[in-house]
Amino acid sequence: EESIIEGVEMTLKQLLKSLERFGVSGFNSLGEKFDPNRHEAMLQVESADHEPNTIIDEAQKGYFLRERLLRPAQVTVSREPQEAAEE
Repeated sequence: EESIIEGVEMTLKQLLKSLERFGVSGFNSLGEKFDPNRHEAMLQVESADHEPNTIIDEAQKGYFLRERLLRPAQVTVSREPQEAAEE
């Protein structure tokens, strides 16, 4: 099993390296403010631990092709808890 996992990881590294040579790069969204130009909100979750409109989970990574958005990141966005919103 370990050799299969190692082989898949090596293949993935080579694929990502090849994509980088052609200008494709991924971006990290966790902890950032939601930007509709770069992110696609899949869920909105109440959270007292995070500021509203902050990305707390990334379901699918986003990619750029040079400066152009190739695929938006699919994310979960925090919102203010209803208890606090009602006050």
